[in-house]
Amino acid sequence: GSMNKERIRDNLPVRATKTEILFLGLMIESVKDGGTCGVIVPEGLLSGTTSSHMEIRRLLLEKCDLKAVVSFPANAFKPYSGVKTSALIFTRGKATKKVWFYEVVADGFSLDDKRQPIPDENDIPDMLVKWPKREMSRHSWSASIEQIRNTELRLTAGRYKPMSTETVDHDAPAIILNDVLTLEQEIARR
Repeated sequence: GSMNKERIRDNLPVRATKTEILFLGLMIESVKDGGTCGVIVPEGLLSGTTSSHMEIRRLLLEKCDLKAVVSFPANAFKPYSGVKTSALIFTRGKATKKVWFYEVVADGFSLDDKRQPIPDENDIPDMLVKWPKREMSRHSWSASIEQIRNTELRLTAGRYKPMSTETVDHDAPAIILNDVLTLEQEIARR
């Protein structure tokens, strides 16, 4: 949401009207040095291009050690919210050098309003196993602070996801085109 400028406290670390920016700023300021915080934020906070979005990310990375960004799929918090979210885990008191990212594709529930259990589709147990050593996998990777600075401090997990080196064999374009033309001719005859 947004707030009227006249209702915003003067002592918050970032000047903004977006409540998610104000909230994260308050969280950063509320944690004592050495204290750790976990908070779920809308993913737009991690990629927004306004000066206040960039300032809150700079503050987070410079005042805190951002240990992890855990990306959840859109609708993970249905029926309350359908926006894509991420969990931030940070310790206040020293600057970030490296961030571990984990992309949760499935959380063990359907992504509709009913949120029916799907126990065979759940990345969270894998994330919890990989968390202590910040292990790399197809769902997890790291980015250095230098990489993050080169992307205007954007903190969305997908931005740093390594490119797949898997090769896929495709038919030659001429064969694909011939198949499409053959299908079109079959459709036209019907």
